[in-house]
Amino acid sequence: MSVPTKEVQLYARGRVSRHGHTDGHWSCHLQYGRYTYKSLSGDDPSHTERRMELVGIIAGLKALKYPCIVEVKTANDYIFDCGGRLLRPKSSDPFVSRVHRGSAKNADLWQQIKEMNKIHWIRFTPGTATALRFEVESVRYWASHGPFIRPTE
Repeated sequence: MSVPTKEVQLYARGRVSRHGHTDGHWSCHLQYGRYTYKSLSGDDPSHTERRMELVGIIAGLKALKYPCIVEVKTANDYIFDCGGRLLRPKSSDPFVSRVHRGSAKNADLWQQIKEMNKIHWIRFTPGTATALRFEVESVRYWASHGPFIRPTE
């Protein structure tokens, strides 16, 4: 495995309709540098927002072509807590044991993220939903408008 040198921010969101529809929706936003970004989205017949957000994280990690240092920014406390515990485990963490046995919730997705951690260096960081939305919107704005250069007098 080569040493990852590129730093990427990954923002993922999961949504499930509250009105009886069976399909869930996930979206993922990858940012490299200040002006380069890529957005991905899709539908899946899953039934929880947590599962949809995990699917978005996995899709974003699969979209990367080279080993990277990936900072996964999430507003979901469950994903932040469990992701940190899975990727940097202590000696006897019951969650990690349940993932390896396959008895944890979304164990199949957590195992895929653990496999991706062999290619990329992944870390989970917390954030609020509002702050993450504004950060994604500002990246899109600056990517479309480019850097501001003040004219010299």
